[in-house]
Amino acid sequence: MLSQKSVSQRRAFAKVYKNYLNGQWVASSASQHIDIINPLDQGVLAKVPQSTEAEFNAIVANAQDTFEHWKEVPISTRVRYMLKY
Repeated sequence: MLSQKSVSQRRAFAKVYKNYLNGQWVASSASQHIDIINPLDQGVLAKVPQSTEAEFNAIVANAQDTFEHWKEVPISTRVRYMLKY
């Protein structure tokens, strides 16, 4: 079992994820983050931003715009993208 010191050290070095917007990873201006906890040792694996309302609205608007283009892509092409993924 890991010591409390090693868990707190991992928390300090946990990766902070960004928001994915319009094909790019964008740093959030959020002041608070949500910890992603490792169930094995309760250590913090990473942190995700608690995005602001403006960031959230931009992400949703981008997703809606992307859907408008994606729905025009033939199913066979979509399947190829998913299989490649």
